[in-house]
Amino acid sequence: MTIAPSNTPPTILLAPSLPSDNWTSIDIYADRTERALSAHPAGLNVRRLTPFGAACSTKLVRALVRRTTYPELVNRALRSAGPAALVHIMDQFYSYLLPSNHHGVVTCHDLAEFHVTELSSGQLRRWMRRVRCMRRASLV
Repeated sequence: MTIAPSNTPPTILLAPSLPSDNWTSIDIYADRTERALSAHPAGLNVRRLTPFGAACSTKLVRALVRRTTYPELVNRALRSAGPAALVHIMDQFYSYLLPSNHHGVVTCHDLAEFHVTELSSGQLRRWMRRVRCMRRASLV
């Protein structure tokens, strides 16, 4: 990982869950993390990423935001922030947002999710994809 020059504060890009997910505990975690990092004495540059259409409740729009708009927003933010930026994926469900060629952190809130055995084949495939994407993270 490239270290930012000492006169440039490090950039941390926070990628929370979508508002339409209604995951209150994760939203609270994201709010508190953003406040704590913003108040850090090192003067961190903290940016919370929220894709256009994130609050929409229709299933089709949420899927479109998750699969296209949100990943593109993360990639654009990384390009503009530079190589020293760190991406913090705020929930393991969104671990696919972390580009494979960049350092980042994925917060895993629900270890119980990894013990669920009553999944359909489609649910199991999606779960396996999430686990594989978590491997991209520098830290979980």
